[in-house]
Amino acid sequence: MLIIGAAALAGCVSNSTSITFRIEKGYMTVQDSVYVRYADSTVTKAVYQGTAPNLTHDDYLVNNATNKTIVSGFVTNGTVSWAPDNIQNDICRCYVIYNHDNRKLYDDWGKPTIPAVSAEVQSVSANAANAQHVDVTFAVYGAQHQLVDGLTEIFAHTNNPDVKFEINNSPSLAYESGYSKSASGGLVTFTLAPDPLNASAAQLEIANLDSFQISLKSGFKDIPINHEATAISVSDKTISTPNGITLHGNDLASDADTGDQLKIGSASAQTPGVVNLTVNNGELRIIPQSVGSTNITAVVYDTYSASARVTFNVIVEASAIPRPSGSTDPDIGPVTSAQADVSPTTGAEVKLKDRIRVTVPAGAVSAKGTVKVALVPDNQAPVANGQQALSPTFELTSTTGRTFAKPVELTFTYDAGHVVNGLRGAVYYYDEQQQRWIFIGRTQNSDGTITAYVNHFTKFAVFVYEPKMFSDMAGHWAAIYTDRLIGMKVTSGYPDHTFRPEEKVTRVQFTKMFVEALGLPISDSAITFSDNSAIPVWAKSAVVAAVKAGYIHGYEENSATLFKPDQTITRSEMAVLIAKALQTEVAPAASKAIRFKDETDIPVWAKPSVAAAVSAGILNGFEDGTFRSNNAATRAEAAAMIYKLLEALHI
Repeated sequence: MLIIGAAALAGCVSNSTSITFRIEKGYMTVQDSVYVRYADSTVTKAVYQGTAPNLTHDDYLVNNATNKTIVSGFVTNGTVSWAPDNIQNDICRCYVIYNHDNRKLYDDWGKPTIPAVSAEVQSVSANAANAQHVDVTFAVYGAQHQLVDGLTEIFAHTNNPDVKFEINNSPSLAYESGYSKSASGGLVTFTLAPDPLNASAAQLEIANLDSFQISLKSGFKDIPINHEATAISVSDKTISTPNGITLHGNDLASDADTGDQLKIGSASAQTPGVVNLTVNNGELRIIPQSVGSTNITAVVYDTYSASARVTFNVIVEASAIPRPSGSTDPDIGPVTSAQADVSPTTGAEVKLKDRIRVTVPAGAVSAKGTVKVALVPDNQAPVANGQQALSPTFELTSTTGRTFAKPVELTFTYDAGHVVNGLRGAVYYYDEQQQRWIFIGRTQNSDGTITAYVNHFTKFAVFVYEPKMFSDMAGHWAAIYTDRLIGMKVTSGYPDHTFRPEEKVTRVQFTKMFVEALGLPISDSAITFSDNSAIPVWAKSAVVAAVKAGYIHGYEENSATLFKPDQTITRSEMAVLIAKALQTEVAPAASKAIRFKDETDIPVWAKPSVAAAVSAGILNGFEDGTFRSNNAATRAEAAAMIYKLLEALHI
């Protein structure tokens, strides 16, 4: 493993009265500022001096009149930080020159975009060159638990007067601060040494990491050093009421970090149909479905990124199961089906007792026929996979076909008395191909019924779901799209109860949403992209699924195939995925003509896909008549496009 800048400073330590940072033009933005960092961890901002004499760089000056010990320099935009490098002259000569063209690391990794927010100790071991010195390796993480791999400024400091950071593998050069300009594979290593100026300094003990008193920073931001969450022994959980039980992170794991909040991130049941599991805001709610027992495996995260996997047993007693609904429902009685005539001009309405009403509007069908609603017997209804049913399953068919030109209205009466606080009833349909129940949604009516609109017929039922409310989506134009995707668990919000609709979407985020919306088969096969290590663990299986299905191919650069997971996805790129999902091979002349003011800006490779997506009503332009093909898509735009794609595919 190559650790660039491990236990090293920028060239060497300086006490010069001034330092000039010389940085190549084009790699500083208006948001970027240059700072010098002193050994005592304080910083001073460099002042822009103008273009350097070589005309290719800009100079930034720091006055150090008090001759404080300078250990590094860094550039920050307030979110991410990176380090000017030493190329022609080192910091001792008062010049730091950062050349993009001469730095292979910069070419490979690029300017950092992911802020470092937490770190974990990966290993503590004796230094290979000096057994009395200790190598401490940290894994550095971003906000989404992804490793921060590549150029990023990491500054380390110790308050232990007997511990120093070794500089350039020289035992005689040691300071209370250390510095690294990159994290290779998300890892950075510092070498600690006893104070070389203190002959009585004790030898460092590997087992006593806390005694080193290390703190980390990137730019101005502290990087908390995190311990692993540890699973605890969990006794059997018995459920005896329909309300079920709620578990918190601290019920399943423990953590040595002061102030850490343990949250449950995900959970799964070994035996389907026994319980329904819902994870929200770090809590796990377990709702009984049938009498029996099952092992549940939950993943518990701490405040930062460490996790623990916990397995425990849940027992559901008979008293926890409400009266089953189905073909024995007394509200339906012996009548198990109903039908009505339908025509293009008049539509139709058909009811099965008071449990379901189907309203087909005029213009929904293209020919005369019948519409039928039939109760599905319990022993023939699709398995609910842990979801709590609030109505029988109904199958809707029509002699005019399976799909409709206009939305058909379904209104259900359901067992609202079996819905616990915080949950609701919603309409789902069963996808025969994917063999799973898929969330449609709900509109609450004043009489206690709920309504949903569909454009195809299949099996339908009402199940329990947990609605999500976001403070920044009230009245937002995209709320009608996000509600369904959230119910389908295609997308979600943030812990602070916001959705952040205007936040840009990365390629890996959109791929994850796209795959889950379409229900593509998940695969654990290896990923062949050269930047595989940059793909977050939570998205790897989705990326594999998209590649196997032929939706994603990556970028070919310098004989390498890259996925570029953290690059924002453009409207053109999304159009290509949408067109492939529509299975549309459209030549520009055969599709709806593109009529945008900036149509010449649409890449040639994307024009057929943009035309297909526009023709299908999935993509639209802006009010000024432009398409803005190279714009990075927002979360709201991505949600709207995926919603409309599902509508077009009758999903």
